[in-house]
Amino acid sequence: MTTRDIISKNITCLRKKNKMTQGELADKLFYSNKAVSKWERGESLPDAEMLQKIADLFNVPIEYLFKDHDYTKEISGDIDKEIKKKATRIKIIFILTIVAAIIVVGELGVIGLASIFSSMEAYAGYLFILPFIPLTVLLISIILGKKKYDRVLISLTLWSLAFSIYFFFQKYNFIFIYEIAFLLQLGIIFFPYIGGWVEKSTKNKKVNKKDK
Repeated sequence: MTTRDIISKNITCLRKKNKMTQGELADKLFYSNKAVSKWERGESLPDAEMLQKIADLFNVPIEYLFKDHDYTKEISGDIDKEIKKKATRIKIIFILTIVAAIIVVGELGVIGLASIFSSMEAYAGYLFILPFIPLTVLLISIILGKKKYDRVLISLTLWSLAFSIYFFFQKYNFIFIYEIAFLLQLGIIFFPYIGGWVEKSTKNKKVNKKDK
């Protein structure tokens, strides 16, 4: 195996090991996707400066890129980690499902009581316990670093709070509370994607300037 083949193999395996696409690697290096593709096919090689950047990105010494490595054990270890991560995700989803079910059942119960009693004023204040349930889980999620589920928990908190406010002030019929909640929900759904699109567009401009 030639040095060129070894380098291309190492770049490819390190990229896959770190779960990056060729486009993501190109973005991080502020280089073109086509160039990364050529490196991995062995059609060309990065220059010395770029090799150092690649080594730094993957947290390996530059000499690592010039030596042949067996990635079989590392990949099997990554598979075991991925299985554990999936098991953890399932547990988190299960917990979130229970929390959502508690909130829904609680809200349906309150609606049922509202149809029996003409006024909720005597116990309406207790409704604000509902948003604290997903809010507490959200804080735990943030502490554990499980950011993937933050938007779900924020949504549950938002709608529970809107529900509580509406019934607390039911005699005023503040239906606009749900309209505000709907607009905020749209923001929760779309803003992360808009932010990601803007960031990607900025990186693409830098890549184009680099190529020129």
